[in-house]
Amino acid sequence: MEKVLAVFFIIVHFGNGQNCSGYYKTLPDLERRGRNYISDLNEPYLSDASLAEDWYSVGDRRMPTNSSGIFIYQCGTFFPIWMKGDIPTVIEGDVERTVCTVGYFSDCDIESTIRVKNCGSHVLYRLGATESYSAYCFDTLGNTVSPNQTSCKAKNVHVVPDLQFKLLPSTSPGVFVNSPYSVFKCVFMKCSEDELLYTVSWYVNDIYITTKSPQNISTILETNLLEEELGGFKLGVTLKCTVRASYKNGGLLGNITASPGYWIGIQVINPIVNMKKGDTTTVYLNATLPFGCATFENITIGKPVPCEISIYMFDPIRAVCNPDISTITVNKNNNRCGTTMKAFTKSEFKGLGSDWTSYTGNTSIKITTKNNDKYSTSGRDTFKMSLITDPLAQRHRIVANNTLGDITVTVQDDKPWERKNCYVHVDPHIRTADGSSYDNHIIGEYVVYKHKLEKQEVQIKTTQCNGGATCVCATSIRAGADMYIINLCGGIRFAGFVSCDSFDVLEVREITEYYFEVYMPLGTKIAIQIHTDITFRNTMNVDIYPSVKDWDSIEGMCGTFNGNTNDDFNGLSESAFAEKWRIKNSNSSFLNPSQHSPSQWTASDYLCFCPYASNATIKDENAANDPTVATCSASQFMLCPNQARRKASRVTNACPKRIKRSSTNSQAKEIRRVFSKAMDEIDLSERILSKRSSSAFTEAEAKTFCVNEFQKSSVVQMKNLLPESTDQIIENALLLCIADIMLAGDTSYTSAHIESVTRQVDNIIERDVPFRQENATAVLQFNEISCVKNCSGRGECKNGSCVCSDGYLLQDCSLPAGDAPELTDIFGGGACSPLLDDCCRIKVYGDGFARNHTQGRIQIIELSINGTQYAVGEVTEIDVAVESVFVGEIQSLFCSRRKRALQDNSTSEAFARGFTVSMSNNNINYGKPKLFFEYDSNCQEVSTTAGGTTILLMATKCFIDGACYSNGDKDPANDCNVCKSEVNGFAWTNDCAEVRNIQSEVNLIIVAASVSAVVAVILIIILVIVIGRHCLKKKQVVNAYAETHAQGLTRLTRINSPVEPGNK
Repeated sequence: MEKVLAVFFIIVHFGNGQNCSGYYKTLPDLERRGRNYISDLNEPYLSDASLAEDWYSVGDRRMPTNSSGIFIYQCGTFFPIWMKGDIPTVIEGDVERTVCTVGYFSDCDIESTIRVKNCGSHVLYRLGATESYSAYCFDTLGNTVSPNQTSCKAKNVHVVPDLQFKLLPSTSPGVFVNSPYSVFKCVFMKCSEDELLYTVSWYVNDIYITTKSPQNISTILETNLLEEELGGFKLGVTLKCTVRASYKNGGLLGNITASPGYWIGIQVINPIVNMKKGDTTTVYLNATLPFGCATFENITIGKPVPCEISIYMFDPIRAVCNPDISTITVNKNNNRCGTTMKAFTKSEFKGLGSDWTSYTGNTSIKITTKNNDKYSTSGRDTFKMSLITDPLAQRHRIVANNTLGDITVTVQDDKPWERKNCYVHVDPHIRTADGSSYDNHIIGEYVVYKHKLEKQEVQIKTTQCNGGATCVCATSIRAGADMYIINLCGGIRFAGFVSCDSFDVLEVREITEYYFEVYMPLGTKIAIQIHTDITFRNTMNVDIYPSVKDWDSIEGMCGTFNGNTNDDFNGLSESAFAEKWRIKNSNSSFLNPSQHSPSQWTASDYLCFCPYASNATIKDENAANDPTVATCSASQFMLCPNQARRKASRVTNACPKRIKRSSTNSQAKEIRRVFSKAMDEIDLSERILSKRSSSAFTEAEAKTFCVNEFQKSSVVQMKNLLPESTDQIIENALLLCIADIMLAGDTSYTSAHIESVTRQVDNIIERDVPFRQENATAVLQFNEISCVKNCSGRGECKNGSCVCSDGYLLQDCSLPAGDAPELTDIFGGGACSPLLDDCCRIKVYGDGFARNHTQGRIQIIELSINGTQYAVGEVTEIDVAVESVFVGEIQSLFCSRRKRALQDNSTSEAFARGFTVSMSNNNINYGKPKLFFEYDSNCQEVSTTAGGTTILLMATKCFIDGACYSNGDKDPANDCNVCKSEVNGFAWTNDCAEVRNIQSEVNLIIVAASVSAVVAVILIIILVIVIGRHCLKKKQVVNAYAETHAQGLTRLTRINSPVEPGNK
């Protein structure tokens, strides 16, 4: 977890005097300031950088008066601070003391002053702001460094919500109210050691909130988190807690255990609703924590209101119905629509315990459609509604006025586009959305799909594969200014967002690590199947499933999509039509993707909202009488396809926020580098591949082979139970299989064609709501056999997901655990300057990264000035954050808590420092390492060639004793020493010695000249010779060094030749 700075809440005390009995504050987070408290990676560092100067109380704690046992990362901070000198006596009063900040190389790296006053019963400290990432240490009285650390690690840590009530006075005299509030418990299995104390820390959305003081099991309820401690957060957040054990208060904490995230709020179970005109459907809601109602204590006043939480439906933009815009009108008492959810009084909840969930129950909202001529939808077919809880919510504050998840209502019409798709498959075979088939063997980049009116586009890049075939090796998908790319064409493989300047309008669903589905805002879906077999490795099939918004509104290699195959090619030949959609470099998404995204996508392009119309002037006379039924009016359907989407291993529609189009952003620079390298490593020359020579297969033999293989497919065997279009899908794939075998004499294409049948049928069933409803048994049966690649023959397909056999990884079971990930590249090509880029989070590129399995091994490397590499310290194991099967991320050790240890093992003569990293999926077999160096861009530069990346010393710089100097800079310890890179870039040049030598020779000549005029002439000649020889000697020295330095630079390390981890 990324470290962040803690935010403090200060408790203020007031008294009657000055200092001891007067005004002072309580220093926050005292329980984390002891020298026995070592910051864990899951916690933020304490920082007093913004601490207001004032007097602070520290209770029973005292600032350490020596540096014994104080190192970096202790006292809950990065750079801890201790005090020189003893705590003053009461008689001494207010005194000044020097405090020291521990640094990398000294226990007193920075000195400053504070004031201290001994008040007898307590000690006050006048403290002020410190350096960044530093904080004051305070130990518990009588506690110094404890040598004992428990090995206990709490198990089964999880968050449990609870409901409690506190008695508060009401506005009626003598009447009290039971006011509800939420409590969250960090529940865990205690360790076997008795008398341990447990320290619990809390996080909201992975942001640190608070740490509770250590408690034993009997007082563990003191570690509960109350709703008022959420720091302004309400419902719709994820809570986590961590647990660490210690032998005593202030003692050394043991290993940390974190709970899984627990989302608190009201879940919308089916936020995407698809329905026919005139039908009624239901939206289901479920609460993940109990809600309470305020009630009077031991008294009844009037008729009690129902104990329930009201949930209203509303339009987040408009407050009135407007006949000129697309809306969904609603009808409910008081002009609202919505529902209610069960809550509890104090007496009801008492005794329920953890069984509250069975009494709360799910609630629901009914929605129906009506044809209403008063409301023209102007072609709109999808509506968005928002939900909000009651502003009072029975006085349960955490519940009140919470906006819940949106509900998208899609009204369906039966249209011919529902069962259509366009694809580009291996070889390459292309089929338009209307059903015309053709081949294209020209290598290049193409527009496959482009919406004529909206900002949606799909591009592909093709390359030669399997000898004479042509396959897709890259796909880019764009909506507005958001772009997602899978590029496997070059040495760097990449799958991820490259531009994120819209409203997260692309939803990427990773069904398996090699099969992706991308949903565009108009409902268009792109399915990408990456081939992993040796024949078509690093190529892909691309299938595009259009929506109603695409009808007669698209162009590209997918054709016109209007139901007429005669105009698919616009009157051109197949080859001329393909050439028409070939992309020039200036329009390529792959050359520089961040520069080819148009303006942002705007919500009005695809959303139409549902108002609750509290002040509506137009009433829907046809609205249903049921006050919980919302009435919709629509003429078409589908902004996005039916959302009964298959289970995905990873879903995201949120672009990484650090990806921007700014040329100065390190992530944007990295994307440009990655795609530039990918382009450099592939031959993009224009050429038409000749048809492959005829094989020994006759048409009859090829047909027999393909038919036999297809009949072995479970999908083909159950085709009679599947949608009618299945027969056409099978026939098309069978024809392609036969043609490929006859042309290539190679049967390796067959499996790809059979797999394409399964994927197309799977997508047709997903979109065909009536079929799923009427053929539930057939759908279940299909799910049992439709796993991607049939689990690669290494697992069992269960309900559409693979259960892999032991020793195999990934969602399709295609990766043996013993196969180490292949590393093809590393961030920056293996070099990074902290002055220019973020060198802490390092991207690694390759293939075979497996989530929850891949881990790394790092060996620190130092580069000497003569080009020799040295291994420093021991090999270190690190975590790998797997973004996709092709991309991972590691944390540089130079930015981690191990930095001090690295400094202790390093040498001051190192020209540059770096590390080699290798990867493993089983912690046994590690792959070939990659080398990464940090360099100083003030005096070092990087030269990248085909042979690798070289770190060089700039021509006008010196690198002496581990520091950079410019020409003319003087040695801080000796004014005679000057940086002269033309003489020696790695040592000081003594300027004073040169001046003295010349002056001595001149003085000698002047003395001799006084002997006689004749001799003077001779000496003048000698003087010229001496000076000439001196200059010639200096020139020879300079030339000799320049030659030697040039040879030395060629020996400086090349990053493609790393030292193996563990070898020294």
